[in-house]
Amino acid sequence: MNVKNLIRYMAGRIPIIKKWMISYKIAVKKKNMLTPNEVVAGETDNDAKTVILQRCKDKYSLCFSNYERETRSILRSSELGILLDEGEINRICSEIMWCYFAYGFQADEFIMFDFIHKDDSERKEYISDIDRYEIYYRNNDFYDRMIFINKYDTYRVYSKYYGRNIIYIENERDYDAFVEFLTENEKVVVKSPALSKGDSVRLIDFNSITDKKTEFRKLVKEGPIVVEEVIRQGKELKKLHPASVNTLRCTTVITQSEVKVFYPFIKMGQSGSFVDNGGKGGILAGIDLNTGVICTDGIDEKGHKYIEHPDSHIVIKGYQLPRWKDCIALVKECAGIKPAVRIVGWDVAWSDHGWIIVEGNAQGQFVGQQGTINRGLKKELLEMVEMR
Repeated sequence: MNVKNLIRYMAGRIPIIKKWMISYKIAVKKKNMLTPNEVVAGETDNDAKTVILQRCKDKYSLCFSNYERETRSILRSSELGILLDEGEINRICSEIMWCYFAYGFQADEFIMFDFIHKDDSERKEYISDIDRYEIYYRNNDFYDRMIFINKYDTYRVYSKYYGRNIIYIENERDYDAFVEFLTENEKVVVKSPALSKGDSVRLIDFNSITDKKTEFRKLVKEGPIVVEEVIRQGKELKKLHPASVNTLRCTTVITQSEVKVFYPFIKMGQSGSFVDNGGKGGILAGIDLNTGVICTDGIDEKGHKYIEHPDSHIVIKGYQLPRWKDCIALVKECAGIKPAVRIVGWDVAWSDHGWIIVEGNAQGQFVGQQGTINRGLKKELLEMVEMR
């Protein structure tokens, strides 16, 4: 953690400063959102909604234009938009823009949550991208949550649960440590310590690279990286899609009386991709908390549905995950190590020696939990946490 962040988050331990910091961060996230009166007006009158969106376009021209352009691109490539004409694209795009400025939903959330077939009252039952920031800011300690910002900081605290070795590479002085690591691990996973959604994650086979020094220098130019031993995935999850480590997202919530797991789901790669994240084309499916059986069909973030995995042809719904109680025990134990971080999304993998932690996320989205079951979970989550 750099000195600036250390000072800022140490200051956050002072109650009055902490309260101000929470309010400030929430206000920044909501700075472009509509007022409650504008939301009510748009919900009750479509003409008013059109006028309000035009005001947003005039007031936030650059933000509006960039988001609208991104929205059109996402919509056109989705299951919903691929067959639509330009008039329908414009209409749905306006609805996506409304959901963004009124409630804080991103375009991929609109598509995955099937919002085109839901009215505003149903949409508000979902945890939006903006909602999740407020929930995390109010429930996760500003200082303790910092260990989840950097993947290597997370590893240092929870290394006994990772089941593999990880090193941190910052500059060329780390070359000797890198070479030593390669003596045991010719194939490694490389990722940025700060990025999420599978961004920057890749598998590198140094068996096929003769000039390791040059490759190392290329990696260092990207900025700090973490280099990980490859997870040896257990056969029960490997056969779903062998090319990726197919992980589970198990979000723990520390309530007033216990640790609960909030709507776990599985992420599976497809088409030979090494990455399983939904944002990189992965297939998501809900898991029954009590049994560890996958209880929904698969879905991806473009809205495509899957009864069976398109590569392995294994039927997704009804698939039993191994030693489920061990998985739940693992994430609950990890949650107890930093109890001031009350909500953490744990990515876990089934290895050849049991369940292990891949990483922890203290600001993870709730797209997978809600999209897989096609139901909003805001009320349930808020009942579990105290919005302080």
